[in-house]
Amino acid sequence: MGARALGLSITQQLTRTGGLPFAGGPWNNYVMHAIATVVGELRERPTEKALVWANGGYATKHAFGVYSAEPSAHGFRHEYPQAQIDALPRRQPVPIGESAGDATIEAYTVMHDRDGNPERAIAACRLPSGGRAWGDSENADVCAAMCDGEWVGRSVRLDDAGGLLL
Repeated sequence: MGARALGLSITQQLTRTGGLPFAGGPWNNYVMHAIATVVGELRERPTEKALVWANGGYATKHAFGVYSAEPSAHGFRHEYPQAQIDALPRRQPVPIGESAGDATIEAYTVMHDRDGNPERAIAACRLPSGGRAWGDSENADVCAAMCDGEWVGRSVRLDDAGGLLL
């Protein structure tokens, strides 16, 4: 997600610590590991710079730092653009019971059990009204189907209880 936002190719090594699966997961201290790794590398190569990008929660919180062994001529800078972000247009969530009908998957995940079997599919869906709703399913066929191919942009239906129907 970060590479795409920055226009970088993912055909090259971008992470210094292997990514979230290797040094913790969401809400852990993965970024601290990345910063510590980059600091050690910059001490060995003091003319280079490093970008550490972080996201938290469900990719709802973002931060980045540019690191160097040499102080910046501009000094330390800090921005907190949350007010500008909050002012941007947004889709309104539609409550369960009001979201039944046709929908388009915008994002999804499939959770697996300890044996690696798909057990729950969760999708953020866009409704024809422009609103957004959650859909989920514990149906084995739905979960297995959503592990095959790309589902972003596919049409689905939501039932009155928020169930995801293919």
